[in-house]
Amino acid sequence: ITYYSTWCFAAVHVLVDIPEFRTKEAIAHKLNLPIQRVADILDFLLSTGLVVQENNHFKMGKKRIHLGADSPLVAKHHTNWRIRAIASLDAKDDESLHYSSVVTLSAADFIAMKTLLVRTIQEFKACVRQSKEEGLYCFSLDLFGL
Repeated sequence: ITYYSTWCFAAVHVLVDIPEFRTKEAIAHKLNLPIQRVADILDFLLSTGLVVQENNHFKMGKKRIHLGADSPLVAKHHTNWRIRAIASLDAKDDESLHYSSVVTLSAADFIAMKTLLVRTIQEFKACVRQSKEEGLYCFSLDLFGL
């Protein structure tokens, strides 16, 4: 998996869950990727069972995949999505949300904020599980010491 393509694998895997993006052509157009690249990605996803094919349409196979914190690919995964977030800033889409802040906090408040954000992630994941597949979105969150 190359630097460029790691985000593509995840995006294609999730995108085929939306009915209008179940063909190579629709996926390529949506993600602005060459059709051959989409075909290669779909071949890989098919071989792993992450995507299944019915006639000329693709559907999500295994719905949930997770890279653990100990995976050698996890840093690349997070980096690729942060790069996509940076590209999103250039698009100046009024529906997107971007927030960055450097602050000082007590050690206790840092732990409290981290706990709050973990709860928010859990609520986000619960919402995603029950939500209808209508759009493809990326959610990234960082809180770290400098």
